[in-house]
Amino acid sequence: MKLFDNIRGYIKEDEFKIIIFDNKINIINYKDIKELSDNKIVIMTDKYIYIEGKNLRLMKLFSNELLISGDLNNIKINE
Repeated sequence: MKLFDNIRGYIKEDEFKIIIFDNKINIINYKDIKELSDNKIVIMTDKYIYIEGKNLRLMKLFSNELLISGDLNNIKINE
């Protein structure tokens, strides 16, 4: 039964996650994009995520997931 719960959790993922890679950020289950420019992106979840850098681009955009690439300088999370 545990295996079935793990598979269901993977398929029906509704928890907010942010995964940081080299020069990329993957955000899962966000609510809205509040600001989008080459040097600043603001994402809304239950909190606000401020991403600052250079040459910031949305590489993948789905209704609940996005991938941002660029030269990342700062990531800040505020309520």
